[in-house]
Amino acid sequence: MKPGIIAFLILSLWAKNNFAQLFEGEIIYKNSYKSKVSSFSDAQWKSIVGSQNLYFIKGGNYKSELNGSVVAAYTYLAKDNMLYTELRDGNIMYWSDASESKDSIISFEVRKNAVHILGYNCDELILHTKKGTQTYDYAPLLTADPLLYVNHRFGNWNEYLKIAGALPLRMEVEEDQVIIISEAAAVIPSKLGDDFFVLPPDVKMIKSPY
Repeated sequence: MKPGIIAFLILSLWAKNNFAQLFEGEIIYKNSYKSKVSSFSDAQWKSIVGSQNLYFIKGGNYKSELNGSVVAAYTYLAKDNMLYTELRDGNIMYWSDASESKDSIISFEVRKNAVHILGYNCDELILHTKKGTQTYDYAPLLTADPLLYVNHRFGNWNEYLKIAGALPLRMEVEEDQVIIISEAAAVIPSKLGDDFFVLPPDVKMIKSPY
């Protein structure tokens, strides 16, 4: 085999391995809300849930830190397939079985090269569900492994990743009482230690009623 061909194959293999790496680090989202309940304003949703979401991911684990008045953080641990909700007062955490879902997908559509966000070329995935419509603009370069979340049915996350295979930079998710819009303000690749996802000690664990 000629040296030039060998060099080309090595370069191709290097490129494939590097571009296929899973994204690890932080995405900062700015949140806004459209209330579907007349007695509850957009501003009230923003105050309670938060105007900002600091989203950290490593492999099959992720954590969302919010600046709202009620919930401090959500943590998903792949080994448990559990989603843990940490309240602002720090005394109680609610756990949810991520294999359970109260929603299901009716149909979906994909638009290639739909938008540009933070310099990333994004495709758009629209999920039509029993609860409403979920629109995700995702950057294929921000890879996430669907196999790590295959049992994460909560929020249709496993179905989303099965189709997209990457993290969203903009989300518009319709729930029963509110439409939540989250758009990335920054993408920060970084190395996270496994201890980053350790749950706070000495808190009371209760099954989530929601």
